[in-house]
Amino acid sequence: MDGVRLHYVRAGSGPLLVLLHGWPQTSDCWRPVLADLAADHTVVAPDLCGYGLSDKPATGYDKRRMAADMAGLVEALGFEKAVVVGHDRGARVAHRWALDRPEQVERLAVLDVVPTREMFRRMDASLASGYWRWLFQMQPDLPERLVGHGFVHES
Repeated sequence: MDGVRLHYVRAGSGPLLVLLHGWPQTSDCWRPVLADLAADHTVVAPDLCGYGLSDKPATGYDKRRMAADMAGLVEALGFEKAVVVGHDRGARVAHRWALDRPEQVERLAVLDVVPTREMFRRMDASLASGYWRWLFQMQPDLPERLVGHGFVHES
């Protein structure tokens, strides 16, 4: 976790189940299912880095770094492996985590996500118009400048 503080909700006991939220959500999105899942698992639902009550560093938002954060959290909690469920952006982090540390991810479920490589392989004007937000947010520093102090001129 390299000094990044991650907020998480923990419930239950038993084998570890990690729930990763999507964008623009937080761990709170898992609240409706948390108690049922905690009946026979230790359930941990973190706020991904940059979301909710977790730290918001200037860098470290690539999926590999975020997956390493989750691996570090599991180790810090004293577990060797986890069942991992990821939704949307959390699914991308979960997928990267499973690729990088297959010995730690016992089982994996990814929800509501189109694999990135597949989406870009099929990219055409129609798809681009439906996913314009992704393409917009890929522009270096532009979204931040548009919502930050540097864009609006005060008189």
